[in-house]
Amino acid sequence: MKEKYRYIIARVDAGNRPTREQIEAACIYAVFRLYGVVGLSKLRPSLAFYDEEKQLCAFKVLRNNYREFVLALDLMPRQDVNLRPLKTTGTLRKAKRIIASIPRQE
Repeated sequence: MKEKYRYIIARVDAGNRPTREQIEAACIYAVFRLYGVVGLSKLRPSLAFYDEEKQLCAFKVLRNNYREFVLALDLMPRQDVNLRPLKTTGTLRKAKRIIASIPRQE
């Protein structure tokens, strides 16, 4: 059976412009801290899209457990790179459209 995914759009709060690796590491840390290795295997989070200029990104997670991912980002402790979930969508195409429609934050 085909696995279905959801895309969570998040705002990146950081003093400087973090790299894709730093954002993905912050995401994995947030999930691991709350759910451990089992949670990482259930969610399978990955960074699908990152707009450096707007400081917005889209994460791809398994559909059945996307709420746990949003909770992990909400409960993420303050660190160098913070991620705030904004919206959830079903396709990467729609996620990119939403990111394009959000104005740049100064």
